[in-house]
Amino acid sequence: MINKRIKISGLIIILIFVILNFFIYNSSMDYLNKRKNTQSILLKASLIVSPIHIDNNWTETKDTYYWCTGSGLYTDPYVIKDLTIDGTGLETCILIENSAYYFRIENCTVFNSGLGNYTDNKFEAGIKLMNTRNGKIINNNCSGNNGVGIMLSNGCNYNSISGNSVSNNGQNGILIFGDCYNNLISQNNVSTNDPYGIYLNYNCNYNNILKNNISENDNGITIFSGCLENSFLDNRVENNNNSGIEVNNFCDYNNFSRNIIQDNGKCGINITVNCSYNLVYNNSFSRNLKNAIDNGTNNHWNISLIGNYWSNYNGIDWNDDGIGDTPFEIWGSAESKDFLPVWDDGYKTLLFICLIIIGLITSGVGGITIFVLFKKRIIKDEKITYVGILLIILILFFLMSII
Repeated sequence: MINKRIKISGLIIILIFVILNFFIYNSSMDYLNKRKNTQSILLKASLIVSPIHIDNNWTETKDTYYWCTGSGLYTDPYVIKDLTIDGTGLETCILIENSAYYFRIENCTVFNSGLGNYTDNKFEAGIKLMNTRNGKIINNNCSGNNGVGIMLSNGCNYNSISGNSVSNNGQNGILIFGDCYNNLISQNNVSTNDPYGIYLNYNCNYNNILKNNISENDNGITIFSGCLENSFLDNRVENNNNSGIEVNNFCDYNNFSRNIIQDNGKCGINITVNCSYNLVYNNSFSRNLKNAIDNGTNNHWNISLIGNYWSNYNGIDWNDDGIGDTPFEIWGSAESKDFLPVWDDGYKTLLFICLIIIGLITSGVGGITIFVLFKKRIIKDEKITYVGILLIILILFFLMSII
């Protein structure tokens, strides 16, 4: 007959597996429901309307069209959502200009905008704001436009562009142009745009470009012509055909930090002539044809504590403090250096993981062995059991500390 304790143990094990399967089932259902909800949200955007143009006439628009709601206040913004708009290859799908009211454009699909005049910077776009503030462009699909995916121009301030899908646009993914200040561009997926994924041009200052995925564009991020004191943080810039990041023509005092910049066709980051006092630190540069080029003046590649990770750094770290002992030399006429390059002990990371696994197995097997021996009365002193378990824990910490 099976021992009662063994039966109970078996039931406990079965119960644990049932609970685990329950959580796995719930997680799977949550995932499927999220996909279903996402599909439902996309299906909501089935109301097809003609291109929208609002020139500070929100009240008239709200009174005329039921798809515009709200009152333009911070607590009750005007809302345009769940629309599908075809620009018919001739015009901008949604154009808002000369507005200071609070508003949101969300969950819209805009495509096939007009091309506009690239030479005169008169672009058409999927969504375009001009001389407008306090707008939020959220969770839209701005792809497949002949012009720009999303554009802010002519003095747009305090707007945010977040969570949008911006791909396959003919004249830039996201364009910030002409005296646009204090805008937020965050958590967008920007891919396969020509020529730039995200492009700041002509006196666009104090903008924050955060946590975007920027890939497979002709160029990833480009700033041009007097763009100052912008912050580029936590972006993933990879697999762009030419440069991951370009800094051109009197763009100064910009901050690039915590970005992953990898696998770009020509260069990770390129700072050109007449660009000064830009700060580049705590980024990861990997497998770009050239990780960095600096032809500017007085640009800085580290702060007092840390520089950047460079996949082609050939120095050493004798004191094992995580910082290379010799500077990393930046290619270009500036002859810049990263004096505190991040050192990566790749083999030590693997060793650390292996030792943790060994330590966990050792402690687990040892703990079970001591427990069984104690229960079998082979070990009769309970204190010896605790000492044994303590020794196993100490061994584990030793294994973790030797690297």
